Amino acid sequence: MTSSYLMPTLTSIPGGYAFYSAIPMPRLLASLIVPDTDIRVTFNAVHDGQYKKTEERMICVRNGALQGPAPENFYLEDQSEVWGEEPGFVEFTFESVDGSQIFETKRPLSFYSVYSAPGKKSFLTDNSYKFGSPPVIDQIAKFGRYNDSYPIVHIDRSRDIGESLILINPYRRAVVYQVVTREGRKSPRRRLDPMSARYFHFEELMSDDETNWITQIQLTANNRLLTFTVKHSIANPKIITTHEHLDPFRADPTHMPATQWLRNIIGEGYRN
Repeated sequence: MTSSYLMPTLTSIPGGYAFYSAIPMPRLLASLIVPDTDIRVTFNAVHDGQYKKTEERMICVRNGALQGPAPENFYLEDQSEVWGEEPGFVEFTFESVDGSQIFETKRPLSFYSVYSAPGKKSFLTDNSYKFGSPPVIDQIAKFGRYNDSYPIVHIDRSRDIGESLILINPYRRAVVYQVVTREGRKSPRRRLDPMSARYFHFEELMSDDETNWITQIQLTANNRLLTFTVKHSIANPKIITTHEHLDPFRADPTHMPATQWLRNIIGEGYRN
C-alpha cells in the first residue's frame, strides 16, 4: 500500500551523552516508487511535554538519485544540565512535501542513532515504531493491555553494575504502568504523563541487604509505552554501557488444530 509518509519512529535521550543520527539515504531512496520527489525529514527533541528542538532536512530526488549535498546529521548536545535527571526522546518523521504517494509502504526505515561523550564508551540504538507495530497491535487486541518483558536483568552492587528502564509516553494521554519480577516483586502503579520519558530504576525493588540480583521482569500498562533498558554504573547512572529495546509480549498462537497440522504435512509432501 503506497503512502505519502513513513510511520514516525522514536528513541530515548539519556543524560550524559551527545546524540546524533544520520538519514539512511540508500534505504530512503530504495523505499520510493517515483523517480522525482521532494522529501521532508523532521527531527523533534522532546522533554517533559515540550518540544525542545526541531530541525528539518529537505531532500531533493531526481531520476532516483539524491540531488545536491548529502543531508547533515541531526545532532543534540548533552542536555542533562538543562533537563535534569530524567531523559527525553527524539522523534523522526519522513513525508512527501506535496502530499503525493511516493513511498512503497508506510513501514518505517530501520536505522541507528549514536550516543557519545568524552571519556565514555559510545553506544548505538535502533529506533522504535511510534504507531503501527504489528506485535503490539496483535498483543493489545488479544489481551487488552500492553506487556513488555526482559529476561536478563542483572544488578551487582559490589561491582557497580546497575540497570534501569527508560519509559517513553509519546502520546496525548497519560499511561499507568507497573513492573513485576519473576519472584513476584511489584512496583507501585505509576502514571507517566503525555509526551514525557522517565527512568525506572530496578534497584528500588531490591532490599537494602541484597548485593547481587538476577531476575526477569514484565512491564504492564493500560496503553503502549516505548521501552528501553540501559545498563549503567550505580554510582553514576550517566555512565551507560548498553541501551537496548525490550520485546513486546507476542500474541502469536503456539498451537494449531490437528487438521491444520495434517494439511501442512500433506502440503509439504507435495512440494517436496
